Amino acid sequence: MDNRLLIIADDVTGAMDTGVCFSALGIPTRIYLPQGSMARDREESVSVCVLDTRHVSPEKAYEAVYGFVSRAKELGFNYFYKKTDSALRGNPGAELSAMRDALGTEKIHFLPSYPLMNRITRNGIHYINGVPVSESVFSRDPFNPVTESDVREILRSQGDDTGIEVYDASSDDDLRNTASGLIEQGETAFAGCAGLAGVLPEILDLPRTQISAEPQCGSMLVMCGSINPISLIQCNAAEKRGYPRYHLDMQIGAGPQIGQIAFGVIEEQMAILDTGSSDVTGEGIDEKMRTVASEMAKRASGVMRSIDDMMIFIIGGDTMLEFLRQNGVTELIPHPTQFPGTVLGSMEIDGRERYFLSKSGGFGEPDLISEVFERYVTAQK
Repeated sequence: MDNRLLIIADDVTGAMDTGVCFSALGIPTRIYLPQGSMARDREESVSVCVLDTRHVSPEKAYEAVYGFVSRAKELGFNYFYKKTDSALRGNPGAELSAMRDALGTEKIHFLPSYPLMNRITRNGIHYINGVPVSESVFSRDPFNPVTESDVREILRSQGDDTGIEVYDASSDDDLRNTASGLIEQGETAFAGCAGLAGVLPEILDLPRTQISAEPQCGSMLVMCGSINPISLIQCNAAEKRGYPRYHLDMQIGAGPQIGQIAFGVIEEQMAILDTGSSDVTGEGIDEKMRTVASEMAKRASGVMRSIDDMMIFIIGGDTMLEFLRQNGVTELIPHPTQFPGTVLGSMEIDGRERYFLSKSGGFGEPDLISEVFERYVTAQK
């Protein structure tokens, strides 16, 4: 029987940037969203399931992962992988212990580094661009601030870390060598971000098919639901290049804004929609976040349906998940892309295939939006 890998992610952008590590090499991969279900007779070699546990309590995250893995372990998987955030946001301690308990295994092997994105673990301390993560921009994340840099302490703060082995890595070779040795020893349960996922395809014996070609689209809408400073810099850089930028305005309603944004896309082949001055901090942050994501998704969906052959670039996992929910999308297919930390995929909406890009708020260089546009949109202005 062919090997099969199950990946459990806490948000959709993380699911995508991990899944594409396999699909980019021709390994059949499918993303399952919370509103979908994974069939027993699935054809893909790699199944990536989104549990949407990034913003819940550690207790709820444990319950969700434990319940899901308890059911899924009977579906014929040889390897299990808990995808974690590359900046250690969310509930890694609770979720890794839940997978350990559900599988009934003695050890989970956790390699949190992502060297390609300058996120490494050294002597048990996690660094972002050479700075301990608790001193980086992620310490000020409005939803999941990271206040500790010691990986072991983060795990202990969320639950029982018994049997969760943490490994240093400063390069892809470090990740590759460690993972290869563990697999040779017969280990099957792993955890990490897209960094570890990037080296697993060459280690695991997974069936491969033909690699899909990159799409070319006529225009692009950027929907930035992230308020991470890196994403804001990217939006500012694209705006300075002359592309129209619109801020979410819930006072005037979705209809008028859809018309404005669609006009911008048609005129300049790309437009940007961001959260603007929407207040998503302070008391009631979860409800505010859901409202903003919902309103942004309404506008993006309206623009998409009014313009054929338009690609949508979604920044922020919560915003993307809401967009997919509103459009009844239950599964995604990841495709290869040349931009680290950015994922290209396809989905079916109203019976039509639509292409999208996604990334988390903290990834990418300042000119990423313009560079993506120049690669995927034809007949540029």
